[in-house]
Order: sequence, then structure tokens, then C-alpha cells
Amino acid sequence: MAEGSTFSPARWHLLTMLLTGLLLLGGLLIAPRVVDAAVSWAGRWQTNLGVMELEQDGSRVYGGYETDQGQIGGTAKGQVLTGTWVQAPSFQMPEDGGTFKLTMSDDGQSFTGRWRYGTSGAWEKSKWSGQRLPPEPTPSPSPDLVASIVPTPAADPVAAVDAFLDALVAKQWDKLPALMCSFKRGSVLEQSQPFGAAELKPLVDAMTIDIADRDVTLQGAIVSGVPWRASIDGALVDVAGQLSIQVPEDALRTLLTEQSSDPAEIEEIMAGLPAYLRSMAIASPIAVVYEGGGWLLCSDVLVTATSPTGSPSPAPN
Repeated sequence: MAEGSTFSPARWHLLTMLLTGLLLLGGLLIAPRVVDAAVSWAGRWQTNLGVMELEQDGSRVYGGYETDQGQIGGTAKGQVLTGTWVQAPSFQMPEDGGTFKLTMSDDGQSFTGRWRYGTSGAWEKSKWSGQRLPPEPTPSPSPDLVASIVPTPAADPVAAVDAFLDALVAKQWDKLPALMCSFKRGSVLEQSQPFGAAELKPLVDAMTIDIADRDVTLQGAIVSGVPWRASIDGALVDVAGQLSIQVPEDALRTLLTEQSSDPAEIEEIMAGLPAYLRSMAIASPIAVVYEGGGWLLCSDVLVTATSPTGSPSPAPN
């Protein structure tokens, strides 16, 4: 576990980006498991083994560090993280792998701990330590690229939502930004970028998306003057149904095998992913605005819908 060597960034987060991005693009928000920020290991760390990037799902923590393409996986309990590490050239214990025990500081900004080769025996004399780094900025699409997208508005609010959901089910990622209002077009373009990652292409190609028993209806009346631009008409459209994301196990296992040589870690991730892929009931209002001669989705914009009795009622977030 020598210090230095060549930088090889962790790529585990791509899978989470793909699945989370899919839910965000549908406007169907599934609340993630909340991790106490005070004891969260997720993020980037400057360590004596180079930059380390970690993801956290509940108590499970995994990621990689710069030295010799290092990979780690473990379990967090309070401020203590225990687990295993492997690195090049063999990615096998005990020659190029072992166990560790790290303890986070009370402020959550640093850690220090012990490590060793294999699963038993004396700990190495050198410590494994790190300082939390600020989040790395996410590359945003260039303004020129966003401006080059020609919007394809629909004739009415319901048709606008139907067009978006049809494109989502068909995995036509390139069509999604054109169905969004100018306020949201850039962010949806950014959210759809993980679907084009070369590492994920086999998984995306094998994935199937379905919304069974889909029901899309206009909620209340169309109103003039959404809060962020008084000259634009807005509406809320209710979406209900059963969202199902299916990924063949062999395609998922192939992707994970390319990222890790640790069979135990692969099985642990395989066991944890069904929570993302199961069929989920959805019931979500989606904001739509009239822009450019037709209707476009603008899902983060709050509008005011008129109730059947004529009194205004605030739209949910």
C-alpha cells in the first residue's frame, strides 16, 4: 500500500448517477436514504494515499483512492468505518489487499486510522489519514449547447407530460431537454449526461423502463402568471402509475465486475441495488408552462392552480 502512484478515479458513483438521474428526469422524486451529515463518509478526501472518493448508502461505504487504483468497501457505524481495501496489481488479499479501521473526527472534516495486509495480524505502523475536500464542481453544459436545443412544445399541458414520459420509457435521452422550459433545459441536459457514459452503455441498452397504469390529468385550471415570470401561463398536471426499472442481472454483474475484482464487494452491491429497481407507485404533480407557442415541462417551478371552487390553492413542491 505504497503512497503515490497513478491517479485512477473511482467510478462506482456512475451507477448511482444513472439510477438517480433516471428518477429525477421523470420528475418522480424518490426520497433517498438520509445519512447524518455529521457522520457521512461520502465525498472527496485528501489522504496520504492521494485523493479518495467515497459513496455512502445507509451504512455501506465504497469508493477508490489514487494509489495503485485502490478500491475500498466497508460498513460505517457512528464515526467508525471498517472494511477491506485492494489495489493493483493483483487486487487480491493478502498480497495487495487487507482490512482497515478508520475513525472520523467530531466535526466530520478529517479521519485517521489503521490498516494491514490480510484479515488478521498486526496493524501497519503508518496511519491512514485524510482531510475532507470541497465537492468537485459538476461540469455544466455550455450555454451555446443549451441555446442550440430547439424546443418541441406540445399543444396542451397533458400532451407535454405524455411526450416527456414517452421519451423516458423509450430511453430517448436526447429528446428530453427539448421538452423542457428554458428555465430547466440546461439542468435536464446535465442530468441526462450519465446515460451517455461509455462505461454504462451495455447497462443502459439492457435496461427497460415502464410506467404501468399511467394516468395523466390536468389538475384544476390553467392560470396566468407563474411566480417567476408574470407573463407566462402555467398549469399543474397530475401523474399517477407504477414506475418499473428493470436491469438484467447479467448486464449489471458484468458492469460491476469491470469495476471491481472483489467478488464479495460485487455481491454486496448486487444485494443492495434492488431497492432502486423495484416497481414503485408514483403520484406526482408536474409543473408545465406555456412558452414558445406551446406547453413545456418546468417541474421545479411552483405555480398556483385554481381549485374547482375557484379559490387558489398552492402547488406542492
